[in-house]
Amino acid sequence: MVQKMLATISSCPVLSMTCAHQRARQNRLGRFETATQAAAAGGITTIIDMPLNASPVTTTVNAFNQKLDATKNKLHINVGFYGGLVPGNINDLEALIKSGVLGIKCFLTHSGIDEFPNVGEKELNQAMPLIAKHNIPLLAHCEIESEVTCDFSKFPNNYQQYLASRPKSWENDAVDLMIKLCRKFNCSTHIVHVSSAEALEKITKAKKKVYNSPPKPVRITFFLMQKIFLMQIACTNVRRPSVKKKITFYYNKH
Repeated sequence: MVQKMLATISSCPVLSMTCAHQRARQNRLGRFETATQAAAAGGITTIIDMPLNASPVTTTVNAFNQKLDATKNKLHINVGFYGGLVPGNINDLEALIKSGVLGIKCFLTHSGIDEFPNVGEKELNQAMPLIAKHNIPLLAHCEIESEVTCDFSKFPNNYQQYLASRPKSWENDAVDLMIKLCRKFNCSTHIVHVSSAEALEKITKAKKKVYNSPPKPVRITFFLMQKIFLMQIACTNVRRPSVKKKITFYYNKH
């Protein structure tokens, strides 16, 4: 039903703006009204809600239905939903997809939310054939952790130390993995939170190859809009000044 709704919106002869990476942050599923009011005030006509910023997280049909119930009579614009992939919910995934989620989101590193733990190659190998079968995208936050040496714990307000605590090699390695699995399973894959220039180049090269469903970097405009790279340690996003020029070139070229 949601997919039909979005198809109807796209065919209407009016200006429509969609935010496909929306977090209506709510601990008790109570902020859909204000989130959609704010979006409407900004000219946004459709938002797609992320699965991890509400309790319960959207990793089962039961949790999805709770979220839908929480939206009744509170939506001022069109709203779609993503489901989540976490360790242990592979048996819930198909039912979640059939319930109407528009895509599946996962993290390859800790999401910052204990109820939404990260997955690894094992879970991706199980889930991606199923996601591909239903022709919806997999959205992946790409970082694979390895040991690092830095003083971020001593200097938590130092942005350079924060960058050192999350080196771009983590992101580059994770993007390599997702390109490999995208190619293996022909699964439409979106790389979210792109912050490494090298990762962007890998994605660009992958898109040029003869893949039926190449990985697509999303939210790049989010980084372009950051004229000043502010530290938001509570979020898993990383702003790397060196990537801004590369991303600007990518958009000018593509």
